[in-house]
Amino acid sequence: MSSKQIESATVICCGSIFYFVLLIYIWAVSPQYLLLFFVASAIFVASVAIVRYIVAEEEKMKKFEAQMKSEGLVKYKEKWGTPKQAFEWQQLDKGLVKYEDTWVTPEEKKKIEEEIERKRKERELFEAEQRRKGLVEFIDRFGEEHWGTREEVEILRQKDFEEQQKAKGLVKYHGEWVTSEQKFEEEQLVKGLHKYVDRKRNTRWGTSEQVKKWREKDFEEEQRAKGLVKHKGKWITKDKMELLTFKKKTSDALAKEIAKYIRKNAIGASLNRRMFNYLITDFWRKKHASVLRVWEKAITSKRRKAEGAALSKYIALLTEELIEWAQNKNLTRLTKADVNLFLASNSMKLSTSLEQMLYREAKLKYRWLPSWKRK
Repeated sequence: MSSKQIESATVICCGSIFYFVLLIYIWAVSPQYLLLFFVASAIFVASVAIVRYIVAEEEKMKKFEAQMKSEGLVKYKEKWGTPKQAFEWQQLDKGLVKYEDTWVTPEEKKKIEEEIERKRKERELFEAEQRRKGLVEFIDRFGEEHWGTREEVEILRQKDFEEQQKAKGLVKYHGEWVTSEQKFEEEQLVKGLHKYVDRKRNTRWGTSEQVKKWREKDFEEEQRAKGLVKHKGKWITKDKMELLTFKKKTSDALAKEIAKYIRKNAIGASLNRRMFNYLITDFWRKKHASVLRVWEKAITSKRRKAEGAALSKYIALLTEELIEWAQNKNLTRLTKADVNLFLASNSMKLSTSLEQMLYREAKLKYRWLPSWKRK
């Protein structure tokens, strides 16, 4: 129940109570006025009903108008319609009539129609005269009219068509209108060349041999972009290639690789057994990572043999460098001090045990060198 309905119900209830109280009072005090009271009551009730009806109709009309406006309609002389309809009603009330998209008076409409009819007749006479002369009509691509003999019109038509094709960016080639690209392709084909589009959508023209080479090169680049390498005419992954290369190498060759890796990466570090083993592990991880993921007995055995021989190969490598260094210094013999000086000059620091191994190995080899090689 709305607030208005509650308010109305309250007023009716209070009014009814007051009416019955007044009725009892008049009946008790002045019964002769009861008839007059009933007549006055009837007139009052009728007046209230009329007022309520008028108010309700006004509210109903306001709601209807609000709904019409919300739908985009406008009111014109008690009629509701679209703005366009309302405008037409206004023009009709002014006595105007619609001619095409314009509103004019009936007299103006008649003049317009008469003028159109006059021009139509003139046009018919003009066309009949042109045809009597043996001329034909031609409308170009811009909608302009031309009259001439059949030969003249054919020339005009051909010229108009050519200009239209050129406007489209076409060119004439062997009697046909084609794009510049199509013309270029036709010229290349006439030269015996072939079209090749690589994987990056670049276009080239060349002989059969050139196209074959381009295709092979493009294919190779595509395979390399995928991370593949070529081995015996087949494309395989780098891991597989690395594994094949590893299998071809002997444990002795791998040990030499480890020795060279440690020689390069141990500069500035204090090299002991623990650091030596760490560098071996680092060598496998960086140089033969794929091998670490394969658990084949032959591969594991080769790794173990290479690791076992790595130390002796490392000492042998340092020994060769030390002997060469001593020869350059023209030393007659090697001492521990010479070994320390050699290590210091190369930014190397070995543990005591490794230093002793190097000293013994180098001293023995240097002693057995011919005297002329030591000076």
